[in-house]
Amino acid sequence: MDAVERTYKNLASQLSQIVAERRSLAATGAEPQRLEENQSRLARVQSELSRLLLAGETGVAV
Repeated sequence: MDAVERTYKNLASQLSQIVAERRSLAATGAEPQRLEENQSRLARVQSELSRLLLAGETGVAV
């Protein structure tokens, strides 16, 4: 397994955890600030994952 694959798997795992946390927060009526913090983390990881996938397709770091 190369470094890109490890990074992809790590980011995908983080993404799954953040989504599960978001569902739990929503189900328990969490405060808006906690939902916003979760959304920010979700957006950051999605962005990192997108950059990694695009760099892999083009061979150019994004």
